[in-house]
Amino acid sequence: MRALAPSGRVPVVFTAVRYNANGPDPTIISAPRPDYRETLLDGMHVCVNPFAIHQMDLRPFAGREIALHGCDPETGTYFVSSPDGFLYQHGGISLIQRGTVQGAPRAAPIEYKRQTKPQWAEGELQSASGFVGPFVDNHLAHYRGWTVLVARDSIDNVWSAQAIRGLHRSLAEYHRADKRGEFLLANEWCETKEAAFQAMLRVIEKHLDARTKANPQ
Repeated sequence: MRALAPSGRVPVVFTAVRYNANGPDPTIISAPRPDYRETLLDGMHVCVNPFAIHQMDLRPFAGREIALHGCDPETGTYFVSSPDGFLYQHGGISLIQRGTVQGAPRAAPIEYKRQTKPQWAEGELQSASGFVGPFVDNHLAHYRGWTVLVARDSIDNVWSAQAIRGLHRSLAEYHRADKRGEFLLANEWCETKEAAFQAMLRVIEKHLDARTKANPQ
């Protein structure tokens, strides 16, 4: 709705991940409104029942921004037809000047029952789905009480890393965490995620050594 709405007084920057039929990496788009474009059909999945008595006419879907899913009723072979540029994921960020919005109501906190999850192996990268801006192929790891985030810049195809004090298990949880405390950045870009991870571990070790020397007790 925000992408289809006319430009308003609040600027919005949109980011989208679209299918790239010509290569293994998706197409990343980042643009402000009104330069960003979407349609009502963008990202729609249509699942076809191959055993239906009255088969659906698929011709109206041809050449549209829709993904068709089905299977061959004789062989059971699954198929999907996605056009180049099919929308996988999108989001928008509103840019509001500080002080222009005051007294906005806050929703009451909701307590959810959390499942107990097994501990991650120390220093082992875990794949984390999602993306933030141009950064894709996200991985998280726990190391000495820190959570390390390693991601690839889809524009330059290089890897970098950052870390925050505390243990987080998802990309959303990591980015919601307060980074005004102990937050570290790797000081180099690397060709592989493993190299970026090791660079980040060196930064953490240096930070912990400095903190120990400053507070020997």
